[in-house]
Amino acid sequence: MKFEIQNKTPRLDVGGDVIDAHDGCLEFYDGVFYLYGTVYGDTHGYSQLNYYTCYSSPDLKNWKCHGDILPLHKPAVRFRPYVKRCPATSKFVLWYYESARWKGTTNWAAGDGPVSPFYFAVAVSDSPTGPFQTVNADVPVKNVCGGDQNLFVDRDGTGYLIYTSVKNKFAVVVEKLAPDFLSSTMESSEIIAEVREAPSLFRRGDFYYALVGELCCFCPQGASVEVFRARHPLGPYEYRRKINHDAEGRIVIPAQQTHIARLGAAESDPLIWMGDCWESTPDGLKGHDIQYWSPPLQFDDNDDPLPLTWHDSWSAELDSL
Repeated sequence: MKFEIQNKTPRLDVGGDVIDAHDGCLEFYDGVFYLYGTVYGDTHGYSQLNYYTCYSSPDLKNWKCHGDILPLHKPAVRFRPYVKRCPATSKFVLWYYESARWKGTTNWAAGDGPVSPFYFAVAVSDSPTGPFQTVNADVPVKNVCGGDQNLFVDRDGTGYLIYTSVKNKFAVVVEKLAPDFLSSTMESSEIIAEVREAPSLFRRGDFYYALVGELCCFCPQGASVEVFRARHPLGPYEYRRKINHDAEGRIVIPAQQTHIARLGAAESDPLIWMGDCWESTPDGLKGHDIQYWSPPLQFDDNDDPLPLTWHDSWSAELDSL
């Protein structure tokens, strides 16, 4: 299968509408790609009107919109939906985080931001397109409270949550999930980094890679991407390098990381970096902001990812699909 990806304009679905699916993930199940994200529409982002959606595609080009995948939810400010299929139950599990209300700014030092702390919630579905039903609206985690998060499933089917603990100096940690992925076992890594958000976790060979960014929160200039590496999902992690800076220290991709996606079901299939280019759309609508998808990540002789480079478009052909 040949993929052709462009990053200059917002992607469109099969109906000709702009795809509004941000700060989420791209997954591959049973020969189909699923793009999960937050719908922002014409809001400023910190709105109780946010909801979660899913698009499906056989080829990363023709996208079908499946609408609101978490219906009948209570009003809340919510971000970052991540979905994994649980090998133990065959259920599709959605982790997300939300806050009951927002003061309207992001001046955390002044006490602004969420009026009540962010909390994690988890929902399940028999289908990757939902509808999902929340089974735990306030999931306890070991490291105080929730924030930006992501999911990872290892070769043996064990699930892990990597997240930012907002009330704990924005510390990034990894926690092992229960076999059904509905809760944390409270087994945790040490703090990987502080004052960081938008984490991702993936495996390549014998190494686990945690990628994190500086605090960005809808920043139009984009954020750094720092790479940490370990021999076990719970660490210890070692800092390796930054991959979204050029030789002069300037941001390369004006985007905030959202996910590392694998283009296929095999561990040998390529990985791409995904980031949201905030305030990038010509019409000014947050829901139309462009999401950048990198060409397949390349690694050096030390098994570290090479720096990102901007590509208006790229193509790749995969024999495994």
